[in-house]
Amino acid sequence: MTVRPLGRLVPPDDNHIRSYPMRRLAAPPDVCERTLSLSSRHRRFYDQGATSMCVGYSSSQERSLSERITFDPIWLYRQCKNRDSIPNEDGTFLRVAYDVLREQGARKAGAAGPDPRYGVERNEWATSVDDIRHAIAEGRAVVMGTNWYRRMFTPERRNGLYWLPDGGGDLGRLSGGHAYILNRVSDRYEAFATPNSWGPSDRDWHPDESGWPVSMIPFSLIERLLAEDGECVLVVDRKETQT
Repeated sequence: MTVRPLGRLVPPDDNHIRSYPMRRLAAPPDVCERTLSLSSRHRRFYDQGATSMCVGYSSSQERSLSERITFDPIWLYRQCKNRDSIPNEDGTFLRVAYDVLREQGARKAGAAGPDPRYGVERNEWATSVDDIRHAIAEGRAVVMGTNWYRRMFTPERRNGLYWLPDGGGDLGRLSGGHAYILNRVSDRYEAFATPNSWGPSDRDWHPDESGWPVSMIPFSLIERLLAEDGECVLVVDRKETQT
């Protein structure tokens, strides 16, 4: 089993969640089945390797799903470290990443600096599985910031898919905090899916048809992780990008 570095830190308070909760503008569909595709080229770019930069990588993945452009996750992580008040500690806070994206924008891969057109106008925080189901069904990827346990490093194969454990069982020892996107909802499987950001070199995370590791995450596990100081951010209003 490969134990990867983890880098999502638990914020000192939940003011951001209480101040900007997710607003539902329409009733969710009765059945949620949707996958938001991220191209294999973009996915290959977002391999954090043996770093603790998951907040930068997952937040940049979310921007790529919206803009269809590759962004610089290392730049975003470093901007977070410039403002998170713990510059000598590995990892950072998910809410700081979205402060950066609102105030500075995102930096395209290879660009000299950030472009505010690729930032966000407003982000909100989901607090339940139903919120997340609704968001992805509407076409909005979400970024999770949660605890990560030992058994979550080794998805198990069931019915042709790879799965993280159910939320009601033993997850093993707490390993730290991780940030990752959810880009699929399936009521049929009662699960979400994550392409993660560890890359195809991690043999415990098995590749899909594009060669990138993807695993299903049961609704029950997400419900448990949200209750354990978990966070879930989604973009409500994106900047208007000129063409």
